[in-house]
Amino acid sequence: MIENPFIFGKVVNGEHFCNRKAEIEQINKIIASKQHILIISPRRYGKTSLIVNALERKKISYIYLDCSFIENEKDISNNLVNEYAKKLDSVAVLE
Repeated sequence: MIENPFIFGKVVNGEHFCNRKAEIEQINKIIASKQHILIISPRRYGKTSLIVNALERKKISYIYLDCSFIENEKDISNNLVNEYAKKLDSVAVLE
């Protein structure tokens, strides 16, 4: 049986991320020009992984918020605050 080399359902990086150099370069140019980005493709084509890898390679701080299980405004605020707190904790550990 052949094992599927692709990972689905979470952000992929490292050796599992397909090196999309041209796309990352284009995203970084857009980020540098302070423009908005809209990425459209079918489900499970790696849009989130592409953005996260582009941000991490440029060492840009970001907060990732998975909205797939958000039910209301309170959930958005709670999740956003929790992710921000995690980011602050990780920055404090690095210093």
